Amino acid sequence: MNLPLSHPIRVRLTTEQAAEHLSVKPSTLEVWRCTKRHAIPCVKAGHKVFYWCDDLDTWLESRRVQPVVLEQA
Repeated sequence: MNLPLSHPIRVRLTTEQAAEHLSVKPSTLEVWRCTKRHAIPCVKAGHKVFYWCDDLDTWLESRRVQPVVLEQA
């Protein structure tokens, strides 16, 4: 399949690779997925599960906590 150059290339990750990307254990990622504890997008194709790297990055960014700057009196 030939894609136009403007078509973005998406990196597909296994559960093990996605867990490494998120710095968690694969079993933790599996529990989060099964219990829906965190809304991390994934793709299920039969018995296979995979994640798009850009979806993981977007999810990580959504978890960012901004520091609170306190004013001195």
